[in-house]
Amino acid sequence: TLAIDSRSALSSNFVALSFEKLITNSIADGFIKKGLFSKRIEFTSNYDLLSSESVVEVLDFLEKKNKVLILIFDQFEDIFKKDELFKSFYKFLSDVTDLQQNLIIGFSWKTEILIPSENEAYHLWQQAKEQSQPFEISSFGSKEINGIITQLEGTIGKIDIDLKRRLIESSQNYPWLIKKLCIHVLDQIRAGKEKTDLIDENLNIEPLFENDLEKLETDEIQAIKYIAIRAAEGNFFDASEVDDKISEQVISSLRDKRLIIRSGLNYNIYWDIFRDYLVTGQVPRIGESYIIRSGINSCLDIFLKFQNEPSLSPIEIQSKLKKSKTTEAIENSLIDLRSIGLIRKIEKQEKYVVSNDSIEVSESFFIKYISEKFENYTIYNQILELRPPITNEDIVEVLKSNFRSYTFKDKTWRTYANYLINWLSSTDLDVNENIELPTRGGGKKFNFYRNLEAQVENAMLRNTPKKIEECLIGLLHGESLINQNQGFLRDLAILGIITYKNRKFSYSDIWNEFNSENVKELLSKQANQIPKISKTLEYYLNAKVIRVTAKDVIINVPEVLDDDLKDSSKLIYAGYLLNWAKYIDSTNKQSHK
Repeated sequence: TLAIDSRSALSSNFVALSFEKLITNSIADGFIKKGLFSKRIEFTSNYDLLSSESVVEVLDFLEKKNKVLILIFDQFEDIFKKDELFKSFYKFLSDVTDLQQNLIIGFSWKTEILIPSENEAYHLWQQAKEQSQPFEISSFGSKEINGIITQLEGTIGKIDIDLKRRLIESSQNYPWLIKKLCIHVLDQIRAGKEKTDLIDENLNIEPLFENDLEKLETDEIQAIKYIAIRAAEGNFFDASEVDDKISEQVISSLRDKRLIIRSGLNYNIYWDIFRDYLVTGQVPRIGESYIIRSGINSCLDIFLKFQNEPSLSPIEIQSKLKKSKTTEAIENSLIDLRSIGLIRKIEKQEKYVVSNDSIEVSESFFIKYISEKFENYTIYNQILELRPPITNEDIVEVLKSNFRSYTFKDKTWRTYANYLINWLSSTDLDVNENIELPTRGGGKKFNFYRNLEAQVENAMLRNTPKKIEECLIGLLHGESLINQNQGFLRDLAILGIITYKNRKFSYSDIWNEFNSENVKELLSKQANQIPKISKTLEYYLNAKVIRVTAKDVIINVPEVLDDDLKDSSKLIYAGYLLNWAKYIDSTNKQSHK
């Protein structure tokens, strides 16, 4: 097998020279026996490569020995620019097809290549494709990228997850770009840079850009800056402008050097970061890119477990959680916490620690941290550019376009989009007002609070006084507010203990008065302000029966129960109201003592 870079074609006998090289290499490597032929390989002409005596002998040998020669022309799109060259290639391809012997011709080209119908090569190209068996090479994915990074680690040692992620997200799934970035990191390490410094310094990418520009001629520098400015303005340089604005020779040179790429009819700079550098002269901050794979409540709950522990394993975390979680769910949350930089994994141990001493393990720090972190989050910045209302489907499309190497099912993409929506909803970021919240999961909580003021007048607490009391004591002892379940959050909001403003949960002013000694007293005071409970309490205190029952409430205070409730439901809700009335009465009597 021999692969030939078609960009090296300089003359009309390029195809003949390539075929000759394949045969001579095969003889030199012993694939074809040395000394078998008395004559050197010759061709009838540059257009007739298979009929000469020496080539016929080679083909006969291959058939008898059941051997195959394969010649591949890579970067084949360059062939189209040289009409005579394409004709010789087409003749060679057609002869190989007609002969049906042990010789295979392959050719690869970029899928975005377009050949104008008026081009002489257009019809020959269509016929060439009809004679061939086409197949699409799969995108360069995470497995291949990680393989290249592993090669880098073999030279410089293990690299941190943050640096690895920065390389992956910056490569844009281009094989040549991940190699280029890895070589740059290797050069930087050899020059004395620390791996951790490279993250803080955006991979110290400026020397790489400077090196790219130093290799260019003056007219190439002018051309690439012109293309960069056009792209930054959204007015991309069009292929139809070649030779008018920039010569074909300069465009080919910049493309061959991997500094510009063509998408359809438009030319752009190979990397947005390089484009902005060309326009401004400064290296912009490289955005971070990762998928949030778990809910914010789960991540916060796990993060807070490091408050009193220097390091924790997934099993230890699992044992400390109140709610039962699978190991897989915990691992996903740990990946998210690592992605946003709050924790790191201790190498060669199955343990995790807080990333650095500047991180405070608290809920307030967590919310503040992710709010700042998302401002440099590639996905968030792309969501900002969407037209409101921004839906789950819109965010799914953003995720898919950024993570093309992943082949998740649609349901999984929608789940990840919902996770991200709920993360964003817990921050102070402006985009929240433009996002349409999900009607399930965490979004359901937020949707309730949007209309909270209108609901309080007719609302009813759904938890018993004892359960609310336990919840409040837990919060006083440092439990997370946003980690409470929907039922508790709803009741705390109705009680006026928490508020929902700017799509964020927070404590109301009354919370500052709570302490471990006065929970019952203040809870009773807040509950008595709820109309349905105060009316039930009034009846309970004035009832002329020895023992008030739920049925008594239904009969004597019917206005506290909705008319559309079934009788069985009325009995349950009346029981809750009576329970609260008794709790308030008992608390008041104790405080008077």
